[in-house]
Amino acid sequence: MIKYRVVKNRRNEFTNPITVNKNQKVACIEESDDGDWGGWVLCKTEDNEGWIPHQIIKRQGEKGSILEDYCAIEFNLEVGEVLVMEKELNGWIWCYKEGEPKIKAWAPLNHIEKKTQMIETERLILRPIKPLDFNDYCDMLCDDKVYIWLGNRKRRTPEEVEKLMDYFINHLKERGYGVLGVICKETGKLIGHAGANYIKSLDSIEYLYALNSKEWNKGYATEIGRGYLEYFKNNYDYKKLIALAYPQNQRSVNVLKKLGFVNEGRKEMFENMLDYFELSLERVDNPLT
Repeated sequence: MIKYRVVKNRRNEFTNPITVNKNQKVACIEESDDGDWGGWVLCKTEDNEGWIPHQIIKRQGEKGSILEDYCAIEFNLEVGEVLVMEKELNGWIWCYKEGEPKIKAWAPLNHIEKKTQMIETERLILRPIKPLDFNDYCDMLCDDKVYIWLGNRKRRTPEEVEKLMDYFINHLKERGYGVLGVICKETGKLIGHAGANYIKSLDSIEYLYALNSKEWNKGYATEIGRGYLEYFKNNYDYKKLIALAYPQNQRSVNVLKKLGFVNEGRKEMFENMLDYFELSLERVDNPLT
């Protein structure tokens, strides 16, 4: 579930939007390949005409057959409104306004922007990782007290740190959720990372975190976890998260249990057997609810 905030007012001028059904036959009048309107076909039915995305039309000359149900209804937009996207098509999103999931329509991408992920707790801020975080990130990931519990347990070179940062930045852009930088309010420095990362081999979304060893024993791990997991539960429509930890890393195991994760055995990752945890985001006894 990806949310957008309206940044420009818009009034829908089309009071009679075209509606077509799967397998319906239409006349194709013209096709647009100009700028934001690229990929649209002006179609005519027995009682209406309007623009339809080319992806849902099988054209045969001046005629076409509709491949799926489609309605061109559009929202009126007010600055500050929050839209929840269901799909994106040719510069538009099919969505509903937050709190009104039964009423759906299209909204143009040039009038909205993705809500920036920023989570604030009592002492910390979680926000997208930025290139300016490089030195602080290197300081954490090159600390043997930290990297011994991460991934393949090897010290990362500066080039590998930069590559990991790029991965997390791109993952967030592509999937709408991701791993964020953890910023200490008092110092303004990045002291760790935390968030959700898709693991292809497990076809699951993993919750993960790491902190600079100088910041251990301050209760930050639990504070981060509660803040991020509450945010994730309220903003994304996923049923569960998983987590992985080296069995010897009792600190992380304890934190995960405190956050409500349940040990479901072990999984082989990074040529090691790791403790495997799951957190249901819809359980009645979920501590986040």
